[in-house]
Amino acid sequence: MPLPVPRLPIPLLPVPLPRLPWLRGALAWMIVGTYVALSEVNGLLDQVLLPGGRTTSPTSLTSPGAPFAWGETVSDWQSLLQSRSDLPSHAWITTYAALDLCFIALYGTVGLLLRRRANVSVIELTPTGEATWERSARWARVGSVVLLAAAVDVTENAAMLIALKASEAATVLPGITALKWVLILGASVLAVRAHNEDRRTRWELGLAPARVAVGWAKAAYAQRFSLLIVLPLALLGLGKGPDLLEQIPDIERRWAEQRGWAHLLWASVATVLVAGTIFVLGRMRSHNVVMRASATVPDPHTKPVLWLWWASPVAVLLLAGIANARGVSPTSSRVALFASVPFVIAAVSTAVRWVNYTFCPDATGRMTTASDLPTWVSRKTKPSASIEQAQRAIALGDGLAIALIMLPGVGLIRAFAGEVALGDRPAMASWLLALGIVICVFGWPIAAFAIDRLNHASSAPMPARRVWAAILRILTPGLTTSRQWLAPVLLGILVLAVIPFGSYAADVSQILGPIATFLVGVTIISGLVGTVVVILQQGGAPEFFWLPLVRRASAPVTTLLILATILGTVRGGGDDVHGIRTLPDFVPTQRHSWSQVLANWARANTCDIPLPDTNYNVRPLFVYAAEGGGIRAAVWTSLALDRLASMGKPGCTTALMSSGASGGAVGLAVASVLPPGHAAAATESMSGPEALSVATVGLTVTDIVYAATGVPIPARVGADWRWLDRAGQMEMAWERAVPKLESPFLSTAAPSGITGALVLNSTSATNRCRALVSQVELSGIKDPSSGTPAKSPIDDCTATGRSPASLDVVRLTDACGISLSTSTAAMLAARFPFVTPSAALCSAAANQQLVDGGYIENTGVGTVADLAPQWLPLVRNHNSRVLSMRSGTLWVPVLVYFDNGRGSDLAARPSSRTQEFLVPPKTYLGGTKVLFGADAQLRRVQQLFAADQLFAGRGSAAAITAVNKWRPTTTYVAYQATAPSTSAPLGWVLSEASYKALERAAKNQPRLARKGDTPADQSPASGLGVMQEKGYGSLTDLGSLFGE
Repeated sequence: MPLPVPRLPIPLLPVPLPRLPWLRGALAWMIVGTYVALSEVNGLLDQVLLPGGRTTSPTSLTSPGAPFAWGETVSDWQSLLQSRSDLPSHAWITTYAALDLCFIALYGTVGLLLRRRANVSVIELTPTGEATWERSARWARVGSVVLLAAAVDVTENAAMLIALKASEAATVLPGITALKWVLILGASVLAVRAHNEDRRTRWELGLAPARVAVGWAKAAYAQRFSLLIVLPLALLGLGKGPDLLEQIPDIERRWAEQRGWAHLLWASVATVLVAGTIFVLGRMRSHNVVMRASATVPDPHTKPVLWLWWASPVAVLLLAGIANARGVSPTSSRVALFASVPFVIAAVSTAVRWVNYTFCPDATGRMTTASDLPTWVSRKTKPSASIEQAQRAIALGDGLAIALIMLPGVGLIRAFAGEVALGDRPAMASWLLALGIVICVFGWPIAAFAIDRLNHASSAPMPARRVWAAILRILTPGLTTSRQWLAPVLLGILVLAVIPFGSYAADVSQILGPIATFLVGVTIISGLVGTVVVILQQGGAPEFFWLPLVRRASAPVTTLLILATILGTVRGGGDDVHGIRTLPDFVPTQRHSWSQVLANWARANTCDIPLPDTNYNVRPLFVYAAEGGGIRAAVWTSLALDRLASMGKPGCTTALMSSGASGGAVGLAVASVLPPGHAAAATESMSGPEALSVATVGLTVTDIVYAATGVPIPARVGADWRWLDRAGQMEMAWERAVPKLESPFLSTAAPSGITGALVLNSTSATNRCRALVSQVELSGIKDPSSGTPAKSPIDDCTATGRSPASLDVVRLTDACGISLSTSTAAMLAARFPFVTPSAALCSAAANQQLVDGGYIENTGVGTVADLAPQWLPLVRNHNSRVLSMRSGTLWVPVLVYFDNGRGSDLAARPSSRTQEFLVPPKTYLGGTKVLFGADAQLRRVQQLFAADQLFAGRGSAAAITAVNKWRPTTTYVAYQATAPSTSAPLGWVLSEASYKALERAAKNQPRLARKGDTPADQSPASGLGVMQEKGYGSLTDLGSLFGE
């Protein structure tokens, strides 16, 4: 028989290890997962267009306010529940009801647990011992009311399903909804009263109720480095609201397409590894709290750690040397500032230790803090922690590690619940949805059980096997063990990971994918700071912090890092880290004037169309404007431009100029360097995960390291090494997808693409002006060489001229000796918040910082309207000459606006009164949105491009009449008609499902109804009345200009 394994004595733990509540934790995550799935199916129903250009959903119709509009709610229910031949709306409603029943069962279980909560004795740990108190009996009533509300909720779902067959049943739904919310309100009131009764009971026993909240806040502070990893993932993966929060689900949808399994695999591996790192880091952080609950911290026998303070400047200087050897110069002022902070602390601490003999032997011969130090040298100890606080720190750290595993499960549900409900999706989508459900149901209980087994093994006799015993000691807070080696080893691994992660960012991120790259990057930065704190907390603050004014019990590592970064930014100027990429050879700008641009357009566009009832021909002078919106806007713009390229004869839809912001500017830039009809395929290749993945490396690691330390991590670009921030990395990724984007943005040749001359919108963060990245010479924007700097400085956007509140970016880049590639010019208009940084210009350009153009003018239409007075007189003069000759070709401007968002065809919600005290903030926050929104700007263009503004002199009246008959409207809008589909995100990655949804919307542009149309001419349920009232045409209507 096998010999028994020898075991060491049972270790004495100063704090009992807490047990994670597996049932309540599992219930909470199942509720979250079910709610997320319910929201996704509800989102599909919310895209079903109802008569009158409205939408609604079961969630809104069962909201607390729905019963107050009884008649409207019943009408909306009956419209939503109607059978549709073109949509499986009945199947979606049935799925919604099934998910809602699961949700009811889960919160009904909470009601049962609340009933069991009543009259339960609670033992609470306090600094002086244990206190026992009994929970309020009111909790039983709370649970009963919750169960009753669940029963009414079941009735509500039953009535909804009955109404699918008999619409009359919808008349009782508002009443059932009202009863449900009354019961929920009653349960909430009872819960507050029960909680207050518990607080009074605890107060009478001397237990401060506020101590619970303060205790969890202190636990969160202790585990702040783990929170920095988990919270961003929770926000981006589970947050619902702006389209920006749809980016992570759309990245996950790519896992079910093509070769997405590789990124799925790496994301899974990264999740497990990062969760393990968070668990270990959390246990190491908890060890300090546990020791404070049982002993004085820092231990007077322990010397503060000084080697790390000495090693930090050496490591920074070594990295600076490596960068310099690769031809990338560090920022000396930043390097000096960052290295000087730990050097001064180490030097002063060493001097104080040598001069004052801060450590000396005690009676037993052990080294301890000297008791005869001068009065101005004093070692401060950290305040003691309670046993309860230590347990909270351990529990929170363990819970965050499990949460990192649970979040991807809920994320998979969010990504694929709606996709599976839509149908016609890859089989992998269903499998990934099933995987998310399994994680959501079983992940927490299994992980909690594993941690409980680990805690049990830590409290049992230690096994004699060295490896297992060492692991148990390291992972058990409070055990006295020689664990000092672990944190330095982990620190060394993270430091060494920074170099290959940044130097080969494009290759590494392409393999890992965006999510795994983000996980690894955030873990590197948070882990670096966290392990430094763990190392330094072992011996407390060094002698530098024993001095007056700076006396602290522990070194403020995070604060010092933040201060060094801020001061380094001030010293460094900013353009070293986030400067603009430039072409190798700088060439002073030579741009065409508006008259030259118009002449080039006239030669390129020979599309003469007979003008009915006249002797003239007419040539549409197209102007394009593209709304911003990340890669969604870029793809939508290119899809619309490709469709325009197919209209009429070749060249008929070539524009005079195009303007746009953010992703719309990127789409225009791509189309400008490619032959007409090839833009969509190019932007589809750009919508892969490569650009966002490589930008994530900069966001999480390299840009932070450079900004803090002044040391750039050189990136491998072909055979060269160079510094690229995350914006530059994205530009390079775009150029790999579309090589033509490497071409110069400014050229002496006439624009050859369908877009004509580009005038892209950026924003100056320095003076909040619009910044125009223009291929055409902009009159009215002051040239610094034409006057003294005092009178017309280069950054003056208020100078008198015909381009209001605008800077000429090309003038700024010329001053800095920068030549723009097309990709760089597009990025200047698309520096999306946080994902890409501001573009910092040199001091000669007044230290301007340029950000996304959508901050000020996101449509491009306002720029078109503001620049029109510079070229419209030329058009008017041409038309006047044609009229005087009584033959020839008239030029007639037509605006096409690429609206990539949703909801343009929805009717405005009825207005209502606002409470008087809310009137000022509501008016202040939303007052300018209507005036500067897309509709208001389009109205301006409608007036500018009106036929009576294009002609003057004899014969103009007949020409105006003929042009109005040929051109029913001056503005055409390419918009997404409201219909259930995958929501394309506001980001830089697009799944195949999202791309196909945009492609379908671009192909199926409805014909907008006009006066004289019969009902048979109007497309059903497409919001046509709304768009007709606005006076817009669609891309389908635009074809009629060419007789299509």
